[in-house]
Amino acid sequence: MGERLSMSVRLARLVLAIILSLSIVEARQAPEPMTVETLAAKLVDEPTAAGRDALLSAHGGLVGAPLAQALLLAGRDARNKGSIERARRAYETMADVAVKAKAAAPHALALNNIGLLAYDQGDYQDALDWYAKSLAISEQSGDDTGVARTLNNMGAAYSFANALDTARVPLERSLA
Repeated sequence: MGERLSMSVRLARLVLAIILSLSIVEARQAPEPMTVETLAAKLVDEPTAAGRDALLSAHGGLVGAPLAQALLLAGRDARNKGSIERARRAYETMADVAVKAKAAAPHALALNNIGLLAYDQGDYQDALDWYAKSLAISEQSGDDTGVARTLNNMGAAYSFANALDTARVPLERSLA
């Protein structure tokens, strides 16, 4: 009887060891939960719009204001490091996320920041085009901060484009 019990105990221990080792292997293979910061980084690193759309579709639960904020920070970081393409991808994706979340302020801010990238490169007309889109959204949604920010940027772009008389209008309006 003792030998039988000992054999049963050894068998139970062996089965338990196998189960535990399988659990450890499964735990190691399980992907880590996706955070908004991780998703933002993957979106910025993805060079194709189709790839970014696929990532957004796969992680739809993360789409919203926190992801837009993470993309804003990623865009600012890329811009500060001189990576215009990465910054633009971050801001374009931020705009897409904001549209899906029906969030006007982040949408306008994303468009404004795309304008800043054009401004940084000396393409003032392209910057003004982006600012105009941003301004329209900010005005329509009643975002006074967004309106003032965009008007100020428009004034700067006109100023650097040597259209000083034109620059005065948005600059004065931004102070109102």
